[in-house]
Amino acid sequence: MNKKEKERFINIILLVIAAILIVLNLIIILKMNNKDENKNEVANNETTTTEKEEIEDEEEVVEKDVKTMSEQKRMKYYLNKFLDSIEEKDYKTAYGYLNQDFKNNYFGSEEEFKNYVQNKWNISTMGIKYNNIERIGNPINGNIYILFVNLVNVLEKQDNEEGLFETKFVILEKDYDDFELSFSLEE
Repeated sequence: MNKKEKERFINIILLVIAAILIVLNLIIILKMNNKDENKNEVANNETTTTEKEEIEDEEEVVEKDVKTMSEQKRMKYYLNKFLDSIEEKDYKTAYGYLNQDFKNNYFGSEEEFKNYVQNKWNISTMGIKYNNIERIGNPINGNIYILFVNLVNVLEKQDNEEGLFETKFVILEKDYDDFELSFSLEE
């Protein structure tokens, strides 16, 4: 082999070695990216699991808190859950709180309930003035409570009780944080 052929051979070997090194570096980089993706996926799964645990813990805390509330506070809490669902336009949840017989008699569908609420109540500016809460015993299904309330527009000054809509909510408490309700309809 002459000098030019040796140089060409050495150049080819160097190019092959450089190509092998580049391929090895790419493989290493790809493996590192896969490990990072797997770590992120595991972290996301852990976050999801943690979030689920937090939600379960939160529900447990709410249930424990509800158990420690007085009857009046529980009834106000239940009514607020119902009205908050409506305020958040979560009509499905609010409709789910309604007593089945009440739904059958007055709101055959969630859409009918939604239309009633939107036409009769301005929930975004509604406040509640509690007049009285009475318990009627019902040992078979749970306790029944009647909440006598005035629904008020909080943006308007209430002189001499004008602008108030007086209504009753009936809440059946089956167990702590397990309730259904109905209410008197506005004509």
